[in-house]
Amino acid sequence: MKPQQGEFSFPPATHKHDPEPSKEAEKRITESGERLSHINLVMDVVEDSPGETAGAIGEITGLGHIEAQRRLSDLKNLDKVFADGKAKFKRSKQSRWWPMERK
Repeated sequence: MKPQQGEFSFPPATHKHDPEPSKEAEKRITESGERLSHINLVMDVVEDSPGETAGAIGEITGLGHIEAQRRLSDLKNLDKVFADGKAKFKRSKQSRWWPMERK
């Protein structure tokens, strides 16, 4: 089940010690709707291909590993996904991501 605009407050993506440009970028991506769009892209992959890593999700969506990991973190904070197990992706071991209803 994908999150909808207005049904929740986004969890913070930055920390109080992060530089101001990071906070400005979070505000821009959230207010523009891009963050929600990326969350929904990532959620589609987790639902369609459960057990993928952030690296694989980043490649599938075209968002890249870092952005996919950020949106997985958002989804985890929204209780939509959880990490369980590890899988090798390229040269590293990464968490595997699953939709919450599977838990």
